[in-house]
Amino acid sequence: MKQGYLLAAGFSYQFGMPLVKDLTEVFFSIFDKEYITIVADGLAQKFPYGPNYPLNRDALFRALEIITTAKENKEENYEQIINRIKELERSTHQPDLSRSYSYIFSVCYEIIHNILVDYQKVTFHLYQIKKEPYKQFRNLISQDAETWVFTLNHDLFMEFIAKDFGIPITFGDKYEINFRKDNKKFFNTIIPFTYSEKNDVNKDNPLFFRENFGINLVKLHGGLNELKYKDGSNLCNLTLDVKDSSELMENFKNMMDMRHYLPNGEVPKSAEDWVITNMDNELDIATKSMLTGGDKYSISFSEKDGEEKLILFSKKIEEIELLTIIGYGFNDRHINNKIYKALLLNPSLKLKIVNPYAEYPECLLEFKESIYLIRSDVANWIYFEEHSTPTNHCWNEDLQPYNAEIEKLRPLIKSVVLNLTGLKYRPPSMSN
Repeated sequence: MKQGYLLAAGFSYQFGMPLVKDLTEVFFSIFDKEYITIVADGLAQKFPYGPNYPLNRDALFRALEIITTAKENKEENYEQIINRIKELERSTHQPDLSRSYSYIFSVCYEIIHNILVDYQKVTFHLYQIKKEPYKQFRNLISQDAETWVFTLNHDLFMEFIAKDFGIPITFGDKYEINFRKDNKKFFNTIIPFTYSEKNDVNKDNPLFFRENFGINLVKLHGGLNELKYKDGSNLCNLTLDVKDSSELMENFKNMMDMRHYLPNGEVPKSAEDWVITNMDNELDIATKSMLTGGDKYSISFSEKDGEEKLILFSKKIEEIELLTIIGYGFNDRHINNKIYKALLLNPSLKLKIVNPYAEYPECLLEFKESIYLIRSDVANWIYFEEHSTPTNHCWNEDLQPYNAEIEKLRPLIKSVVLNLTGLKYRPPSMSN
């Protein structure tokens, strides 16, 4: 059977990764009225776009106030919040205002990216001790055909599972490229990547698995381990040619420390752009690939440059017979539209929705007969699929204490990330 998966936040939940509301809470933790005044005053004195391009203090404060107001209102979706800042940028024709709103959005982007990186580092330890129930995932993917895994997550857990449990996996990358960790102390620490040219991200790419066992992995919203390079024409991923998740995690940590020192010892910083060191020991520029902030893709159904991954998702789900959707709340209209279209064009397509609180999505109610709900966490779902028959549904009681232990650890993980975030972004006198 040709099948595919769509993974969202709920897939990584059991390893301690945040849901949207958790990430929003951590994001909010560094913002209050006193702090945004300090930030606005400080940033207004800087010239991040050069001496001839000043920032507007009032605009900076107005953008930051959007965040504190949302915090006071106890909103739970950071993407909707920072998208309001992006809307301010789009709505003005004054260059200094537009620059200021854009800059605050980039600051928010950097904060969210760093929060996710910290979560990835902290939760890896939990993954290592709690990964065993995921071993049988290799038996759930097609044994005689490729399996497409599309994920909305930025994390590396799908890669970890594949490398630890012997599942062939690829990004469809053709080329190899290396970067140095830096141009000083860690000059000899080489970080290996593979990459595809942007136009190679399509279903005809011969580097994807075809009619054989293995996972074609596509990160629809970008990945923490993915970079855009050469003005976005190349998509670079940390190499999957590693023996296990530990080696991949070590490469990831080195990747997060990539930098370039200027002759005066300073390290240039940018929110979305990444100043790194190439193999010639020269300053080079890459861009973080994480998409965030509301409108990640255009609204129209037409194919557009920069939306290659979304186009690939759309075309593949129109061909497969089963799409298993794990931990997704159906809050992304671009993804919902593609699923709706696939159900219209592909009468053979069936959906499995795996979620402890799974309900029939309102946007797909007319296809209710093609949808099967499994109200389960991921570990239990894997067991269920392995051991159940159409007439006998089997669950593993041993997973109840497993999940209980994880739930107990989640507040601790969040607390660690909260502290790390405060140390990075709060003035010492204001940190808890």
